[in-house]
Amino acid sequence: RFGPPPADSSAGLPAVPAGSFAIGLCVFSTPGIGLIFTFPMPSSADIPLSSVHAVQRGGAIGLGVFGTDEEGLRDAVSLAQPTIPPMVRAPFTNQVPDFIVTGPSYRWKGIGGVLCAGFWGNDWRYAPDSSFSVDKCH
Repeated sequence: RFGPPPADSSAGLPAVPAGSFAIGLCVFSTPGIGLIFTFPMPSSADIPLSSVHAVQRGGAIGLGVFGTDEEGLRDAVSLAQPTIPPMVRAPFTNQVPDFIVTGPSYRWKGIGGVLCAGFWGNDWRYAPDSSFSVDKCH
């Protein structure tokens, strides 16, 4: 599950099986699913003092890439490849949602194979008003 847990952990959120992930109320667990998303990097204040590699990164943005299997991971990674002509626009810098979930048909449908995409809210939580999902699970 992405984003901080709700204040009330019994808020009716679905169970997320191992090897799966959820965005909002949408659970993605079938083979061939990929996910790429941005997230806020923790500042050194959020990292335990015992961590040898604690680095000040407050305000930096990270990029996560996951897949329910190798095919899903490959599809998610393909979203971060530079456009043609090469290196004209660095991927995930502008005009790209904060998260994209690719489905099994992404490879042959292209953008038509996206299952869910959108922007996080100001608090880095799932915002259904600024997101799209083929399943009405939000």
